[in-house]
Amino acid sequence: MSSPGPSPHDLQSHLYQSFLDGKTTDVALRISGSWHAIYHLHRVVLIQSGFFRSLFTAGFAESSSPRSPRRESTPEELQVVFDDFNITRAAFEVCIAWLYGGGPPLHIAPALRPTLTHPLTPGFPYFSESEVPSGHQSATPQFLLSLLATSIYLSIPTLASQALSAIYGTTGPYTVIRYLNFALGKSIPLDDPECAYTQDSDSAVGLEAVAEMLDSASDSDEDLVAPSLSRYPSSQKGKGRRSPSPDVLSASPNGSFERISTSADTAPRETLCFHYGAISDKIGEAATAWLSRWGPDILAYEEQILQGNVLNAHPSIVKQRKRAKTIPGGHENAAAEIDSRTLNCADAKIPLIWRRGGLSPLWVKALISSDSFFVKHERQRYEFAKRVVDLRRSQSGLDEQEEKVWDELFSKGIYYCNMITDEIISLSTDICPTTQKPYVPLSVLQSANWAHTLLRHQIIARPSSPSSNSPTKDTASPKSSDTDLGLAVPKSAHTSEDKPLYPVPTDGTLRIGERGGPSSEGKGISMEQLFAHSHAPYSHSSPDIHPDPSPVTFNESTYFGLMSKPTGSPTATYTPFPPFRFSVEFFDINRIGEKDRLHSQTIWYAGNLFNVYLQVVKKKGSSISGQQGPQTQQLGIYVSRQSTVDRVPMVSALNPVVARSTMEMQTGVAPKEIASNGVLATQTIHHHVSISHISASASTSSVRPTTPITPSARSTTPVTELRPATSSSLPSYTTAFPTPSYRDEFGFPYSLPYKVPGVSPVQPYRDSRPNVMAYFMVHCASPTGTFQTRFSSGPDQFKVGQSWGWKSGSLKGEDEIPAGNEAEGDVQASKVSLRATVVLGVV
Repeated sequence: MSSPGPSPHDLQSHLYQSFLDGKTTDVALRISGSWHAIYHLHRVVLIQSGFFRSLFTAGFAESSSPRSPRRESTPEELQVVFDDFNITRAAFEVCIAWLYGGGPPLHIAPALRPTLTHPLTPGFPYFSESEVPSGHQSATPQFLLSLLATSIYLSIPTLASQALSAIYGTTGPYTVIRYLNFALGKSIPLDDPECAYTQDSDSAVGLEAVAEMLDSASDSDEDLVAPSLSRYPSSQKGKGRRSPSPDVLSASPNGSFERISTSADTAPRETLCFHYGAISDKIGEAATAWLSRWGPDILAYEEQILQGNVLNAHPSIVKQRKRAKTIPGGHENAAAEIDSRTLNCADAKIPLIWRRGGLSPLWVKALISSDSFFVKHERQRYEFAKRVVDLRRSQSGLDEQEEKVWDELFSKGIYYCNMITDEIISLSTDICPTTQKPYVPLSVLQSANWAHTLLRHQIIARPSSPSSNSPTKDTASPKSSDTDLGLAVPKSAHTSEDKPLYPVPTDGTLRIGERGGPSSEGKGISMEQLFAHSHAPYSHSSPDIHPDPSPVTFNESTYFGLMSKPTGSPTATYTPFPPFRFSVEFFDINRIGEKDRLHSQTIWYAGNLFNVYLQVVKKKGSSISGQQGPQTQQLGIYVSRQSTVDRVPMVSALNPVVARSTMEMQTGVAPKEIASNGVLATQTIHHHVSISHISASASTSSVRPTTPITPSARSTTPVTELRPATSSSLPSYTTAFPTPSYRDEFGFPYSLPYKVPGVSPVQPYRDSRPNVMAYFMVHCASPTGTFQTRFSSGPDQFKVGQSWGWKSGSLKGEDEIPAGNEAEGDVQASKVSLRATVVLGVV
């Protein structure tokens, strides 16, 4: 009886050991790039890579040339020239080892992974060194980018997908600028002092002996150089080394090659551009989404560095040494809470984001001006812009090119006409201490005040509506004269060409940044799927991509989605008045009851009051075998028109235990302002804490696939639904607090979700119309900030008390919210918040 053959595991182990020992090889790759070496490998293994499969089987000279008999010790030698400096030795060796089914496990430092309770990474702003476990490859940010670039070049889509997911999972304050620069095509720096770690040029861990290292001199010896990769027959190839500016082969998504011209041999490294198409754009979107959500929080830390007078001696970032011994318990210390102390500038590792050396002036302007930027309102946007400009001016004086950008930022990036008159007047006297001039030109403020006056006239000086008993009166029509101001018209109808126009959106849903589907599944993925446009529909049930006939393109030209591209649609409409922009934040979202509503602050705009609320909505389960599946919960977000005479609803707020612990952790000072009813004076905290609180809303440390959202009309969107909430369903509001269910350390009672009394905003005038027409957009940031879900709606009719919005399973994310401990008052779960920016415009 014959014995069973070797198991798949035995075969894999045999192949990997042959790779480590260099035995029975039939090809030798002579690598020339950022390092020079010879690797003895096996063709049958290499052809799993699209690069080598095309090289050996697609009609290249190396696949068609006759092979002379060789001894085992002298396999056929081929030269591979990597003109892409992002390809490093360690990344290449990990890729080759992966083809053999082995290689070292990758270790990502815990201090680089944002978590649910530490969305700005554990220990921030104090960076802890982490020990790399023996036998693991240190997956630094530079290594992950190099692994992505190398696996793309070699056409190994599964490994590239895993590297891309790891990049998403490590997007945070220490990596976001590095990742953004990579998306912009800048080469990976050999030594980046502003990154948490620097990239070693050593081999991959455990693979030190697989390469036969060469020095540059020996590799340039013409007698030793093997034929380079070429589409031409060997008879047409010149002998010896190629010219300083050779034609090289570039891998495309389908595994084929196209010839491109390069000057990589002579151009300075920092001037070279390496862009990877849709993959670079996806990373750019994730970095941009993160900056929109967390950028405002980081500025306070950078200001602290300046106040500590250590800007010119910025502490070098601690390098991660492979297998280096650190203080005991390095892993646990990296994830532990930092001590309650004031920010120690000498110890803090504050990344360069807003200061010079971080974002470029144009990127600063694009971020602050964007609709997605998380600032409470337009006045706060102005104050934030002032802080950034003053910060950069204080570093090394005025810069002529920067000043041109700042002029445009203050002139066009802030919608002053949505401020009240008193605020506009105050800005006219706000003088910059550096330039001794106002931040905003007087002509800009005068124009804004005039636009404010015109809009008010449009609203309160409308002609009287026909009598209610008139047979021609159509009270149900949203286009009636008492509802529609007639502001949204085609561009051709606007007579003034020198004044800006603002597009009116249409119904749609879009996701910007990190996505589920092909980029994060990592199994059974093709290069076509990996390179699929970030907003192309993807079917989980079919491996085929169904491209959108007119996909949305977000790349460097649009700052990866910060700026909208002008539409060429003949039906597009525009308004001469900019929309009202404000931001909302909701806490304790995991504690919202089924019939409860969690409200934001109430804002005044164009004579009306608006707010936003969250509500849990039940969704029927899908039918399986004729039986109804279990119900699931979705989270709805709604924009509501508030009555101008009724009491405004209570507002979601950070509960006192979390607010106090966060303040103490960041400043070392316990808040003294406690309201008489036991509620922490959170407004006082926000005004007096120079380091803004971190509203933790993060996912688990590992990147989890999420359901992609396909842009579509509201009526057909599969995962979201726009629905009105009638005024009859609005809850009644009282001044009493909810029944307390928790007590803080001082014994004061409070309930979750935590709410504070709402404050009615100043109302310079009131819109008396019962119905108004308004368009609106809501940009919801993800837990860690690496993607946004953008909902948009064309003009809809708002009655007093009426709401419009969406419900989506991607907003709640209850599987990522910790269970909480009742005895501890659900402190960890209460740190979770949902941030959103709202764009609202009456027409």
